[in-house]
Amino acid sequence: MKNKLTIILSLISISLIILVFILNKSQASSTDSNHQNKYLYINAADNVNHYLYRLDINNKEKSLLLKKGTEGYPTSTYSKTKKTVYFTQKGEDNSTQLFQKELKNTISKQLTKDLSFVDFLALNQSEQIIYMRVLVGNSDRNFHIATYNLHNSKYHVWNPEDKDTSVVWFDYNAKTNKLLIVTKSIKEEFKNIDKANKNKTLPVPSTYKLSIASEDGHVEKEVLALKKFVKSASLSNDGKTILINYKDGIEPEQPSKIAKFNINGDGLELLLQDSEQNFNFRQPIFDRINNGFYFIVDDNPMSSSSSVKYYNLKTKETKQVFHYKKGPIINIYLNN
Repeated sequence: MKNKLTIILSLISISLIILVFILNKSQASSTDSNHQNKYLYINAADNVNHYLYRLDINNKEKSLLLKKGTEGYPTSTYSKTKKTVYFTQKGEDNSTQLFQKELKNTISKQLTKDLSFVDFLALNQSEQIIYMRVLVGNSDRNFHIATYNLHNSKYHVWNPEDKDTSVVWFDYNAKTNKLLIVTKSIKEEFKNIDKANKNKTLPVPSTYKLSIASEDGHVEKEVLALKKFVKSASLSNDGKTILINYKDGIEPEQPSKIAKFNINGDGLELLLQDSEQNFNFRQPIFDRINNGFYFIVDDNPMSSSSSVKYYNLKTKETKQVFHYKKGPIINIYLNN
């Protein structure tokens, strides 16, 4: 009888241990999920329209937040609290400006009027400031970063007197309130083009500089200078790592690459590049817990369809998140 009771107590103890383990694992999983991003926003286009989809990453359900014509660069940023989409579109004077549309309304409202061109939008953590890349005047050749204040309806251009430095890309990190900015020199680029024309060769890359800036535009640190054609970049939530999307040369056969760079380390670590199955890698963005990143890729060089995929930095595995058959995926971003 005593042995039987001992066995029963042992089984109960084991069951309790297993139950505690399951609950802890479930709680940890839930915690990870809470720290992970829930929604991925996807700007895609076909021959007629620009679409903004919101994808629930957990259950893969998508909803359409915006459908409009493809005038201007098809990009957007979304305010969860205001349930409003901010996007770019051509105005009456044929310039591309910043617009907004509340989900409950059918009418859009134009926010900027006297800029020449607006693209690449990002909303700050408080959802009061929109960062955007702009051409200020019609004769300008270099892009600037500008901010639009939703509270007072005013915009501010950073370093408007600089006519040489051009913003290629920027990434706003809501966790650190920092911006990763990619720039190049217009003078250097034209010099390289002139030299290539004289020598009847293809232009070599200009010097692309990657810098960390505060939310008010003060450059705190120049992180890296590359002689490569940099297309985009992303800053991790701890501010220590950068993802860089680039090509070594301008030749069509040059593969598009995604590499990782540790700010306190040295050298690029190549993670992905074009293959027969995946073509035109672009726009990597870190997830919110730095376990991996999302990116866009075309199915093949001849296909008009594209996908959003996720790369796990720990397992080195890639999985498909979203597939779009009607045309290219233009850009993606996460909720704050």
